[in-house]
Amino acid sequence: MPDEHVNDIVHLLTELVYESDYPSSFSPKIINGNVYKLLVTMYRIVTKTQLNKVLPTNPIIEAATKYICQNYNENLSLEDVADKCHVNKCYLSKLFKSIMGVNFINYVNSIRIQNASKMLINSDMSILEISEKCGFNSQNHFCEVFKNIKGVSAREFRKFN
Repeated sequence: MPDEHVNDIVHLLTELVYESDYPSSFSPKIINGNVYKLLVTMYRIVTKTQLNKVLPTNPIIEAATKYICQNYNENLSLEDVADKCHVNKCYLSKLFKSIMGVNFINYVNSIRIQNASKMLINSDMSILEISEKCGFNSQNHFCEVFKNIKGVSAREFRKFN
């Protein structure tokens, strides 16, 4: 299990215990929300593990994901990555969806947020600096994508990790 998932699960469980030990009027909603986040996180782990076991390797996807991981901090487009892999962008888009189970931009964003999470934990850079270093053109877009993927704001993530 990747460290990021372990941290997420430990954080959620810690909050659940805290809300049980020190209940407030908001505790039921916080507990329900955290149980839901916990289930989603576990589902993502199981789904990703199952996909990794049954998916055949594809040299184009391997090249594309390697390029994305090495260049996530740049302005990446489907067309640029397709050119690097010497394939048509429509073909690469279909490959991403069928093999990776997500579209191109969602994959890129997940890599960016994964790296941003590490920076939030291991540095004192501002959220604006981190968003720029991770390839986002706007801090607002970064914050929106971060919350959609992680379930909490970047500020909350940093505070609790």
